[in-house]
Amino acid sequence: MEHHFNVGLAKEYGIEESILIHNLYYWIKHNVANKKHFHDERYWTYNTADAFAQLFQYMNSSKIYRVLKSLEDKNIIIKGNYNEDKHDRTNWYSFTNDALAILKENGYEIDGFSSSFQNDEMHFSKMENGICENAKCYNIDIDNIPNINTNDKHKEKDNKLSSKKDELFEECWKAYNRKGSKKQSKAQWAKLSYDEKQSIMPHIKSYTSSREINYQKDFERYLRDKIFNEVIYDKSGQVVFDPQKCITSDYMPQQSPMLNWNEYYNCYMYVGYWDGHIPDGYSDDDRPDGASVTLNNGRGTIVWDKETKQWIKK
Repeated sequence: MEHHFNVGLAKEYGIEESILIHNLYYWIKHNVANKKHFHDERYWTYNTADAFAQLFQYMNSSKIYRVLKSLEDKNIIIKGNYNEDKHDRTNWYSFTNDALAILKENGYEIDGFSSSFQNDEMHFSKMENGICENAKCYNIDIDNIPNINTNDKHKEKDNKLSSKKDELFEECWKAYNRKGSKKQSKAQWAKLSYDEKQSIMPHIKSYTSSREINYQKDFERYLRDKIFNEVIYDKSGQVVFDPQKCITSDYMPQQSPMLNWNEYYNCYMYVGYWDGHIPDGYSDDDRPDGASVTLNNGRGTIVWDKETKQWIKK
């Protein structure tokens, strides 16, 4: 059996990521041709991490999960659930519109994958920073268009931020040592959510201090690929910044052969000997309250009580 990947995507995202991208592309293209599994303006395919691991035997299910999570964090794929049985936890996958543009640049045929992507292509092929009506185009100042998206759950926050968004961008651009194209960086910045923009500065400080500038991505790519969601390691392999632990109370332990995410049971599972302590990369002072881990072989679930600094077995 042969497995294929695109060299350009492998250089940008990693070999394992590019292999899964190619596999997902193959099956979604198959569904496009057969007009199957079209939901929410795009075609999908579905599989479990265990099934992927059986197909790609050089990657275990934990590795598959991390690769898929990486692609999701980088806005390459999105997950859905269109199973008829509500108890079926099989994940469905599709490509984001940004990913479709990248695939097209790398020689993939993506016609029909997403109706919204095709509409955007048609729209922008007819105008660039202007409105076209009856074959006449009028340039507009896009910075002064009023926000009419009443469905934006962060509308209130965005309105408060609007007067300061350029200031925040300038601060991040300066902290990033102005590496790359400022114009393209602004374009990528505009695509980010309020919460994403707020999370960038703390990450930049660790990112730029942990590597030489020649090994840093240009700022537009840093934003486009959402590098600010990635854990930063020093040269010895130690974690120097973990955005999950810094901006959210969600529990995300350091995974290992004994402690990792179990997709089937939808929980973190520990298979080693438990003596009241879990080697999860946290200290008793910074572990989030309510963090939970399931002990395998029916040993129950343990939940962290931050007040008493103990794992409570349920």
